[in-house]
Amino acid sequence: MVEFKIKVHPRQRLAYIPKEIVESLGTRLKAIPNLRGVFLCPEGLPPEQALNSMEAIYKHFKQEVKLRKNSKKPEPWL
Repeated sequence: MVEFKIKVHPRQRLAYIPKEIVESLGTRLKAIPNLRGVFLCPEGLPPEQALNSMEAIYKHFKQEVKLRKNSKKPEPWL
């Protein structure tokens, strides 16, 4: 899975969205935030497809947690 670092301008609160994301999702996006993260998807994406995408992301993070536990490295997001 590819990861992008996105920097937000502190005053203007604007972020550069990488070309690969815009080409994949389009220019009309919907952001669904949570306490520590956000799910970004195309506007009008059917809920079933959103769930499929979230499941893939969930599996990615589960694998990352498993790898970190095995290597005993601290988790940077805590």
